Amino acid sequence: MTKELLTKTHSMAVLDRFPLNDEFRRQADRFGELLQSAKHILISSTVTSDGDSVGAQLGILNLINCMRRSSPVRVTIINESPVPHRYAFLENANLVISWSDWTSKKQATDFDLGIVLDGGTERTGSPRELFENLPTVLVDHHAVGSSLVYASKLL
Repeated sequence: MTKELLTKTHSMAVLDRFPLNDEFRRQADRFGELLQSAKHILISSTVTSDGDSVGAQLGILNLINCMRRSSPVRVTIINESPVPHRYAFLENANLVISWSDWTSKKQATDFDLGIVLDGGTERTGSPRELFENLPTVLVDHHAVGSSLVYASKLL
């Protein structure tokens, strides 16, 4: 799955420069399996929507769309706070919903996979409640500590 993922995203050269250890490969394979079977994915990040978290969310959205091109999946991105104006120019930034906007519209909660970026679910603020009893993947470029259990951790 890892090699397939990198090939689909045109990043095969990454493997040559940054070889993956067995644990990371196992976690990436698990993440790929979860992505392939999901029907409605919830994505969230840290309480403050900074460039790091918004960029990561939009990047993972792009990855999901590439991987699921032949069988599209619903993706909802909910953050505690709205995207700051200075990042509004990013492609698909308009798809990021603030918690207050999401709750006021009483939208569906039929998520079957959660993805938390740039910190654990404990750092998402109000959206944290949506991750309860939901298989969740943690993706972060920091080796964060979290006492919570995740279906997959890519650190």
